[in-house]
Amino acid sequence: MKTICVSCILYTVSTIHVENNRYIEIFILWLSKLIKIRALSPNDSLHITIDNTTFEYCKKNYACFNHLLRFIPNLHIHIEEQPSTILEGMMWKFIPRSYTQDVFLYLDIDIYVLKPLHCITDQMEDNKIYVMQEGNLTESNYNAAFSEEMRSKFTAYDPGFSSGKFAITSITIRNIIFEEIRKICDYSSNYYCLDQTFFNCIMYAIRSGGYLDMNILKMPLISYNGQEYSNNTVLYDCAGDPANGKMHIMKFIDLIGLESIGIL
Repeated sequence: MKTICVSCILYTVSTIHVENNRYIEIFILWLSKLIKIRALSPNDSLHITIDNTTFEYCKKNYACFNHLLRFIPNLHIHIEEQPSTILEGMMWKFIPRSYTQDVFLYLDIDIYVLKPLHCITDQMEDNKIYVMQEGNLTESNYNAAFSEEMRSKFTAYDPGFSSGKFAITSITIRNIIFEEIRKICDYSSNYYCLDQTFFNCIMYAIRSGGYLDMNILKMPLISYNGQEYSNNTVLYDCAGDPANGKMHIMKFIDLIGLESIGIL
């Protein structure tokens, strides 16, 4: 069984009052589910990157928070300064934290985990980057950071990759990828999908090297808003308007309700 390092981020932009951050509720539900289904094994790890304001708010206002953290077998909490923009916070996912596990798996916290993560990662090979296609590069959600000349050449056959869930089975490759993404990020940009277009720029830069694999992170193992959901689904992506916490918490509540009566 391959060991897994799961990475996630939670932050409150400095211009927002922390009590208005609906992603805190999403995170509590996400973490609770992760623990309840034993999504991680004792040799796996969870890395949470969070700002101190949000962290202290969680500890003070949610009685379950500290108890939940104690149930994570190998927990690493990384405290950062509050980001001044959403993009700055989203780029935390590309900070190269140290880990020792076989698979590095990044997950946005609006991705509801239904089964142990080994159901996905045990199929993975070494020295690969596992990505999921959600659209194609003719869409601005993926191509906005490319040059106009390159965008004009993309067709519906060129996949667009999600930056909300990906896995890398090499520490060296992960560190190189993260460095390159952080290097090209334009923090003054205002792209709808934030970091995702920079992620796609680097994925396409290394696409010809044989590292990319789209054969595991796909439906039905991952369901995108219910598409191709089945008994084999491990991750249920509650995708939607980036940074819209209210919309995402409503999707989570729907899932939990459907799960409680056996529909999900």
